[in-house]
Amino acid sequence: MHSPIKLLSIAQQGFADMLPALRQAFNNRRDDDRLPLLFGHYPRSTVLGLTILGVLLGPLASMVSPNHWVHDHVNWSAVIISITFALYFRRYLFRSGKAEADDFTWLAASLIPAATLLVMISVVGQVSSGDVELVQGGPFWTGIGAVLVVSAKAIAVATALTVSVAALCFTRNWPKALLDLALMLFVLEMIMAFMLFMMLEIGITDRILSAILEGVFGIRFADWVGDFADQLSYSGFVLAIYLGIIGATWTACRESFGELLKTGHVDVLKTIKRMIDPPKPKKEKKPKEPKKRAREDG
Repeated sequence: MHSPIKLLSIAQQGFADMLPALRQAFNNRRDDDRLPLLFGHYPRSTVLGLTILGVLLGPLASMVSPNHWVHDHVNWSAVIISITFALYFRRYLFRSGKAEADDFTWLAASLIPAATLLVMISVVGQVSSGDVELVQGGPFWTGIGAVLVVSAKAIAVATALTVSVAALCFTRNWPKALLDLALMLFVLEMIMAFMLFMMLEIGITDRILSAILEGVFGIRFADWVGDFADQLSYSGFVLAIYLGIIGATWTACRESFGELLKTGHVDVLKTIKRMIDPPKPKKEKKPKEPKKRAREDG
């Protein structure tokens, strides 16, 4: 229980930074950021253009990509935007020679509009394609469960974008970054697919709740109550994990940004783990006292 709570606490620090960072990056002042060094003379227009271009090219990439099982689990717009922004960030971080330790906030904030737009598009896409599953037989207010499930699936896109850009930018070793990123996203996708299967397909929350209430208290609720509980438990768990990853990644990257500029490599995942569970200081071993010689008799 300690680790999830600590993760959300670290994430809260990251989310508290985001709005001020967004204002810093996209206000009319140019003395509090150096976006022109990153995106040229018209940074806001460039950020908007790169985002829209990625959104438009995503469906085209999806159509020409091989029909593989991975295909259904990839948001190609997020992939294109991740790689595009990572190229801009890497050029500034590792080639310009102008990056400084206090650049992180406005640098990371330039990615927020793209993440927000991808989430909105995901929500619209799920609604228009009929992926919103309302609780059968339940009152109208149970629709909040479906809204939360749709929101959780949409936030997954922003999470993948955040993790991708962090993994691709926080090391000079490009091939290793791609390998680590692929492994990280695969593990995250498998965990979330398992939770989707357990909580919505099998309805584990419904089964446990029904068994306890009926077996202990003799209470039997309508079927829609269990379905609604499944939606709430799934969306609550997924939103907590996804938002925790986004906020904790921001915090970890901010804290280790100076180290990145010095060494050229930071393991973001290990940094988050270290923030959640700091290593305990090693106890210094006391020097052994020499044994007292026994007094000789006589």
